[in-house]
Amino acid sequence: MDIRSAFVEVRGRHDGIGKLVNIEAGSAGIEYFDPPAGPRIHYVQVPLGAVQEVVLPRQTRVFWFDIVREGWVAGRVDGGLVNAKAIGAREDHYHVRFPNDEDTRVPISQLFVRWSRPIDDPTEYRTARVTDTPFFFDGRSSIVRHIAAQRAAYGGLTALASAAIELLEH
Repeated sequence: MDIRSAFVEVRGRHDGIGKLVNIEAGSAGIEYFDPPAGPRIHYVQVPLGAVQEVVLPRQTRVFWFDIVREGWVAGRVDGGLVNAKAIGAREDHYHVRFPNDEDTRVPISQLFVRWSRPIDDPTEYRTARVTDTPFFFDGRSSIVRHIAAQRAAYGGLTALASAAIELLEH
């Protein structure tokens, strides 16, 4: 594993995707990113055998510090991993789509993925101006309304929606 360019997950932990930052004496140092307003980095030391390298799937939400705008920008992985040798670079890159149809290739060392812990204070995202575009909001809000209506129809017994049973009125 190349330390500069590895997104990883740790088996047995539920922190999500982090970055491998060091390896020493059979253990690995992992940094988890949260949130972009700080940002705050959470560091953990884990056994090296529990670390598994991951390739970010399409549509993974990523953060990048844009030095021109002097701020964090949220985007989505829009293509696969680009091998460093294929582009004559020192590290692998990802194709990322940012708001307003801005596409760019960003080195892994400059990309961050928020860990899987719940958001403590959503106003930090608003402050950092890294909220999603209305396009994503509209798509998500319609599915949330659909799920809420479905849960209401089953009176909280949501397992009935996917059970292979036939409901009979009594």
